[in-house]
Amino acid sequence: PGSTFKIITSAMSLDKKLVNMVESVNCPGYLTMFGIRIHCHQVKGHGSLAFPQGLQNSCNVWFMTLGGRLGIDNFKQYVSTFGYNEKTGVDLPGEGTSIFNAQMSELDLAIYAFGQNFNVTPLQHLSAIASVANGGKLLQPYMVEQITDDAGNIIFKHETVVKRQTVSEDVCKTISKILEEGVSGDGGAKNAYVPGYKVAAKTGTSEKKDKYDENGETSYRVASCVAFAPYDDPQVAVIIVVDEPTVGSRYGSVVAD
Repeated sequence: PGSTFKIITSAMSLDKKLVNMVESVNCPGYLTMFGIRIHCHQVKGHGSLAFPQGLQNSCNVWFMTLGGRLGIDNFKQYVSTFGYNEKTGVDLPGEGTSIFNAQMSELDLAIYAFGQNFNVTPLQHLSAIASVANGGKLLQPYMVEQITDDAGNIIFKHETVVKRQTVSEDVCKTISKILEEGVSGDGGAKNAYVPGYKVAAKTGTSEKKDKYDENGETSYRVASCVAFAPYDDPQVAVIIVVDEPTVGSRYGSVVAD
């Protein structure tokens, strides 16, 4: 999922009260974890950023820091709570599920916290993001709203299924506001701005670790954007995924927006 997963890491951290709105982290462009230098997408560094700007500007250093505060057990529990370890139960055949390392290390956690090195389905991910839009309620997605007979009588009608509460409603309101301000302001998702609509959005660019060139670098990416609107009374949630963009910028903030 790339940096779109930072919405979920933010929700975990705020729900556990591990971060506040005024705390700052300094981003020099990387963080050294267990002897390995892990870069932020802003290789020159963001400098000092408060948490809301860390999310809006998609600072990897901020989210590696949050991953360390959460710890493996909390992170894994929230991943399960948000539905990433199960099928969504949508009324379509052949649904897939996620891929995480069976034994998560502290290094895995640092990288997972900003959305890299694991796989989820777009429907799992959008359902989890929608739970933030829904005040923490994780709903079972569906395709068929209702079925009628030839006379127009309703013979089946979908009933809303709330699977569980992921995080508190207050946490969801806080994140939604940060995301909207990142769109209407100068955040990384500003290209998702639509005049007249209050859009909350987050972009992401992930690398495919199974595709490297002879120098150990990858040019194979997944560019994406998740959004919901209006941010304070959501009616629509969308995920846009561009698999291996090849023309122009390969960043989600440009391609998927």
